[in-house]
Amino acid sequence: MKAPVFIAVIPAYNPGPLVASVVSEVSRDVDYVILIDDGSDAENKRYLKECETLKNVKSFVFPYNRGKGYALKKGLEEALSLNPDYILTMDSDGQHNPAEISNFRLLVSGATPPFDLVIGARKKKSNMPFRSNFGNVFISKVVGIVFDRWIEDTQSGFRMLSSDFAKVVISRIPPGKYETEMKILIDAIQNNRRIADLEIETIYFEKNAGSQFRTVKDSLLVVATFAKFTLTGLISFLIDYGSFVVLSYMLGINYISAHLASRTFSGICASFMNRRSVFKYREGHHNKKARHALPVLFSFGTTSLLLYLLVAFAHLHPVFAKPLVEFIMLIIRFLFTGKLIFRPEPLQTLIRH
Repeated sequence: MKAPVFIAVIPAYNPGPLVASVVSEVSRDVDYVILIDDGSDAENKRYLKECETLKNVKSFVFPYNRGKGYALKKGLEEALSLNPDYILTMDSDGQHNPAEISNFRLLVSGATPPFDLVIGARKKKSNMPFRSNFGNVFISKVVGIVFDRWIEDTQSGFRMLSSDFAKVVISRIPPGKYETEMKILIDAIQNNRRIADLEIETIYFEKNAGSQFRTVKDSLLVVATFAKFTLTGLISFLIDYGSFVVLSYMLGINYISAHLASRTFSGICASFMNRRSVFKYREGHHNKKARHALPVLFSFGTTSLLLYLLVAFAHLHPVFAKPLVEFIMLIIRFLFTGKLIFRPEPLQTLIRH
């Protein structure tokens, strides 16, 4: 039986002197390395030039910095031309340990059915730089809330893609900057791809000072990819609140009964929108109804209790108490995503070392 072909794609933008040793180590554990110089300066081009002496390294140079997403797309295109089974992506600045490539290979080689995407999840450390911790925790929670799926490290660039999934990425995901990796993850979730989470070492040099990730600007770019999904949530809230006002204020139905009815109706509408127009899930993706029952019941019970307390004891009008309850519930969901009953669907495989 023919051994699977593994190709590494390494985007590089002013990676520093460590890049030569990183590429050299990676080249020993894969069949080919595709190195993309994303418009590095003259000093860093000297470091990248050293990598070209390795026989299984192909390098490509952008005349100016285009962004990590463009470098990834170019790397994936070149890798696919070599007919790989899997494509590994990793950073060039030493933040990812090449010795862990063997763990990725071991995981995907023995997987039946095969994985489409394996994400290297960095271990949480107390000395993790604030900007890295912000991106990991905040965006992971947003993903959990929006997709009802817990992804341990949404921003990790240490990943492995099947060749089939890589072809899909090339064909329909527009390149950009750091948000491109988030778009790849979203596409995998949307289309029910088989995803695995593999724990990797957390490496930072001088509090990650060399990272090209701009905490605020690039985090906003990543979060912006959720715009169309957030729109569904807003529409759902308007349906919920509009129904509540009609039932309780105009028709005189008890506000608790109106709340339960309006939430049920808006939930049905949101599910329909997510299935048919936004997420485009395949049939059977949400067939684990028992798993969803507990958080739904908890949400109904908690919001009903909060609404009762605000109306009965704080003497707020139900029309004003209702949106306040929903806001409080949103905060609770954000704080407890990944914990207790709000923990979204786990990944199909989680490897710990």
